Amino acid sequence: METRHVFRATVVTLLAAMLVGGSAFAAPAVILPTVDWTPAILSANSTAAEDTAVIDGNLVAWEYDSGIRVKNLATGIVRTIPDSGGSQEEPDVSGDRVVYQDNASGNWDIKMYHWSTNNVTAVRATAAAEEFPRIDGNVVIWWDSTNDDLWGRSYDMAGFVAEQLSAGYPSVIYDVDNGRVAMISTVSGSMWMRSVAPLGEWTATLHTFSNPDRMQMHGDRIVVETSDGEADVVVYDVAADTMSNVAASAAADEEAPAVFDRGITWFEQEGVEDADIGYQWVGGIIVSTPSFNDGESDRYPSIYGHRIAYQRSDDTDQDVMLATSDTKLEGRNSGTDRYGTAAAISSAYFTDATDVVLCNGRNFPDALSAAPLAKALNAPLLLTGPTSLPSSTLTEITRLTPVKVWVIGGSDVVSDAIYNQLDATYNIERIAGNDRYATSAAVARRLEDIVGDDEVFRAFFARGDAFPDALAVGPVAGAANGPVMLVKTGSVPAAIAAAVDDMDITIGYVIGGSDVVSDATDNQLRTLITANGAIGTITERWSGDNRYETATAVAEKGLANRWIDLDDVGFAIGTNFPDALGGGAALGHYGSALLLTKGTTLSPDTAAFLDSHRYQIGRCDFFGGTDVLTPAVDDAIMARIY
Repeated sequence: METRHVFRATVVTLLAAMLVGGSAFAAPAVILPTVDWTPAILSANSTAAEDTAVIDGNLVAWEYDSGIRVKNLATGIVRTIPDSGGSQEEPDVSGDRVVYQDNASGNWDIKMYHWSTNNVTAVRATAAAEEFPRIDGNVVIWWDSTNDDLWGRSYDMAGFVAEQLSAGYPSVIYDVDNGRVAMISTVSGSMWMRSVAPLGEWTATLHTFSNPDRMQMHGDRIVVETSDGEADVVVYDVAADTMSNVAASAAADEEAPAVFDRGITWFEQEGVEDADIGYQWVGGIIVSTPSFNDGESDRYPSIYGHRIAYQRSDDTDQDVMLATSDTKLEGRNSGTDRYGTAAAISSAYFTDATDVVLCNGRNFPDALSAAPLAKALNAPLLLTGPTSLPSSTLTEITRLTPVKVWVIGGSDVVSDAIYNQLDATYNIERIAGNDRYATSAAVARRLEDIVGDDEVFRAFFARGDAFPDALAVGPVAGAANGPVMLVKTGSVPAAIAAAVDDMDITIGYVIGGSDVVSDATDNQLRTLITANGAIGTITERWSGDNRYETATAVAEKGLANRWIDLDDVGFAIGTNFPDALGGGAALGHYGSALLLTKGTTLSPDTAAFLDSHRYQIGRCDFFGGTDVLTPAVDDAIMARIY
C-alpha cells in the first residue's frame, strides 16, 4: 500500500531532529525536505497601520488604517473596500467574499464585501454590537457582544437569515469550516461543535483546554493557543478525539495559531520586541521556521496552501507580508488493487469513523449514489468484491472501529455472506432496490431521513449506465445535501419519479449533455419538479463536450454556489471508476472538488480549469498508483499550482 504526503522542495536533507524557536523536536530518521520561504511585502505604507492579514485562495485581506484592503494574488489588483463613513476592522475571507465589522451606524455591524461585484452588503445590523465575524463558504458567524451570544447566517438557498447559535457563555472563541462551528469557552475551557449546514444541535463537551485564547479550524483539525504559565499551541483532532502539542517552548510564548490541512503556523516571542513565525507539519515533522528578519517582529500568521500572510512591525512601521514556500502540498493514496486504494484513501482522510459505507468494487451502478450518503454520515466509502470481503477492506474497517456499516445494493451485489460476516461485529443496514435506479432512489430516501426533510429539496440527476458524470458530481451533491439520482438517457425510471414526488424535490441539476441525459428526460424531470412547486430554474444542466469538461463544469458550479472549495482538489482517472468512488466520498467529507483526467496525459479541459484557478488550489490529492495516474500527469498538474 502506498500512502504519501509529498513536499515539493528544492533541497532534501536527512534529519533526526530539528529546532524551531528554541524548541527541540525529535523527528523520525527519514529523508525530509528543508523548505525555503520567500517573503515579500504585500502592503507597506509609512503613514498607515496595516495588520490583521487573512488569506484564502487568491485573496488576501487586511486592515489598512481605518479601512480594509483586499489583494487578488492572481491579478495583482488591490482594492479598498468602499468607505462606509465609519471604521472597518477584523476581516475574514472565504472565496471571493470578505466579512468584517463596521461602525458607521454608531455601533458595530457585520458587513460583507463581494470581490466579483465590488460591492458591500449587510450581514447583520441591529442595535446590538456585532463583532469578530468568521466566514467559510455560505456560512458567516459573529459575536453579539451586547448580549454575549454567538450568531450565524447561511447564504445557501436552504440557509437561515440569522440564528442565535449560543447563549449564556460570556467569553468564547470560535471558528467555522465546511458547515461546522466549533466554540470554546475561555472561562471553562470546554469545546463544543454543531453543524450549521444543515443546522444541528451542539454536541456534548468534546474536549477541555487549559486557558484557551485564539483558535482556528480546518477540516478535522483545530489549533488552540493555550496557557499553563506560558502560551503554547496544541492541535485537537475532532475525529480521533486526540490532542497533541505543536509548539511548547519553555523559553518563548507561542501564540495565534492557524491551520491549513496538516500545516500549522504561529508566532513566538521571548521578549516584547522580537517575534518570529513558526511552522510545523502535523505528524511530528517540523518543516521550518519561516523567520525572515530577526530585527523585526513577525506576528499573527494566516495560512492557505503554501502561503503565509502575516504582520511585520518595527519601531516606526507596520506592514503586511506574504511568504511563499517552495512546497506545493500534494498526496497520493493507492494500494495494490482497487480495494487497497479505497482503504488507503480512507486511512488518509479519516482517523476513525462511526459509520462506513460499503459498495461493490467490481460494478459501479449502486455505488454512484453513495457519496452524498457518506458525506451525511461523515463516513468513508470502502469497496468489496461481490461475494468476499477483501483483507484490505476488513483491515480498514477494523481500524476505523465503526458502530455501523451501510451496505449499498442487494445480495446479488454484496452477498449475504459478507453481510453476515460484518453483522457479527457491527450494526448493518442494507440499502437496495430491484435495480440500479431503485437502489438510487432508496439511497436518496435514506439520505433525507438522515439530513432532514427540510434540507433535502434539490437533487442531482446523472446517467445510470455510465459512471463519469455521477462520480464527478458526488462531492458537490454531498456538500449541497442533495442525492444523486440515476436516470436513463431517454427516460426517468418509475422509482426515481416516485422519489422526486415523495421527497418534494423542487430544483434539479442535470449532469451531462443532451446525448447523455436527453432533453426528453430533462422535460420529464421538469414536469415532476414543477408539480412539487419548483423554485429557481427548475432544472439546470451542467455539462461539457466530454467527461473531463463535464467534471470541470460541475466543479465550477459547485464553487459558484459555494458548496465546495478548492482547499483540496482530488484527481482520478476518468476511464475507470473504483479510485474515484472512495476519493469522491473523502473529498465530499471535506467539501472539495473531484476532477477527472486521462492516466498518461493531463486532459486539456482539466488543465484549463487548473490554469483559471491556479492561486486558489491549496492542495492536490491523487487517487490511484503511478500505473493509473502517471508521474507525468502529476507533474503537469503541480506545475499549474501557483
